[in-house]
Amino acid sequence: MPGKTNRMMKRITAGAAAFLLAVTGCSEQMPGIAYAMETTWPASDSETANSQAETTGIEEFNAALGGVKKYFMKLGARAFNLEAVTPGESLAAAYTSVSFAATDGYYYLVRLSQEGEPQLPGMVSQALDDGWVRKVGTGTYVWQNLSWNRTYQVYELNFSESPASMRLLGSAETKKGMTGGTVTITGDILTGNQITAKLENPTTEDGSFLWYSAASAGAAASDWTLLSEGVQGASLTIPDSIRGLYVKAVFTATAGGDFEGSIEAVTSVPAATSLNRAVIAGRAEIGQKLTASTDPEACGPGMRYEWYRAAGETMDALQDQMVYTGNPYEIQPEDIGKRLYVKAVSLPTSVSVGDKISDLTEPVIAVPYGAPSAPQVTGSGAESLTVRMPDGSEGLYELGYSVNGSDFTLVQTKVRGTNSTVIPGLASSTVYYIWARQCGEHGFTDSAWSSMPVTGKTLPPPPSPAAWNLPAAASMGKL
Repeated sequence: MPGKTNRMMKRITAGAAAFLLAVTGCSEQMPGIAYAMETTWPASDSETANSQAETTGIEEFNAALGGVKKYFMKLGARAFNLEAVTPGESLAAAYTSVSFAATDGYYYLVRLSQEGEPQLPGMVSQALDDGWVRKVGTGTYVWQNLSWNRTYQVYELNFSESPASMRLLGSAETKKGMTGGTVTITGDILTGNQITAKLENPTTEDGSFLWYSAASAGAAASDWTLLSEGVQGASLTIPDSIRGLYVKAVFTATAGGDFEGSIEAVTSVPAATSLNRAVIAGRAEIGQKLTASTDPEACGPGMRYEWYRAAGETMDALQDQMVYTGNPYEIQPEDIGKRLYVKAVSLPTSVSVGDKISDLTEPVIAVPYGAPSAPQVTGSGAESLTVRMPDGSEGLYELGYSVNGSDFTLVQTKVRGTNSTVIPGLASSTVYYIWARQCGEHGFTDSAWSSMPVTGKTLPPPPSPAAWNLPAAASMGKL
């Protein structure tokens, strides 16, 4: 069936040739393929067809196939490599790359699409001067230092042919780069101060800064609040409204540019306020408490208050003694006659910075105890009264008594707390007025006498023996 064989050969050869031309676009370099498509094959399928026609068709088919074989042996594996030019992945880098399959000994050039097709160089030296690169070894080639977000075309040049041939290998659009580098914040983190955000080693400077605040440096993204005052720009004047909060500067690439994403930096300490002064409130008297405060106020628990007792009339860092740390300070007996001052120190957890020393107080003075309540009479005798201070009384007390309510006699024995004492040497059946006062100690002076006395009456004297109506001694002797 020579006719059927001829038609089958024709279809196979023409189909293969058309496919290869579509892939390579190189019919002028593959005469075997071109010939195979142009050859007129015997069309008769009669069994009486000339056998010479069949023989001729087979020979022509083999000749065409031989041309295809020689071309692919010349191209090597690249002839079947249909992989497109591939852009590099999006990275935080200034430049990107494209990769493509390249053949050993060929020259390649990558250029922006808007630059158009390059001129065909006539010599190797001219190609090298024009930026062409010769590939050594067949495989993937990576072309570096390309801009992000651009369309590039890859051209291939073959000097092994005469004349040299050039073709467009493919094109690719590079991706957008990621914003990279670091942000640093300079300046004192104090309310009213200006701080500045700077880019270091950025992949792009095409973008803008926004400023945020949060209660902690590690706050979640949703907890950062965009500042309403001076939120844009590389500089920020810290408002007093964010005292105690951390500040974050965020640099974001301009939308529609060659880069995307953002980088940021957070202050290492919260926004604070410089201390203006430290102030002491309270009376410099024994038994009183002095309270320190700062300007501005509300500096929080991050403040340390150091109380000092001045050695003289002025401050002397070498001679003055620190007597207490905390707030408030209760004046001690050792402070009497001395001047006090406080030093307010900002700790890392404070919303203030620095330290300030207050003015000196007036010399601490001793003051009397308050007048105590009247004592209580707990027992009586013909010539004595038993007395004690009321429950809750503390300290040392002195007692005095009088029979007329004015002139009184001091009791020689003092009583501490609620202990009882006996007032001896009193007249029988007599009403006495008894007062008490607290004795000065621990820096206090004697109190006034109790405002109201307590009264107590001694018992009548015991009856004499004559009053007992007993017999006389002589009479008793006779009994």
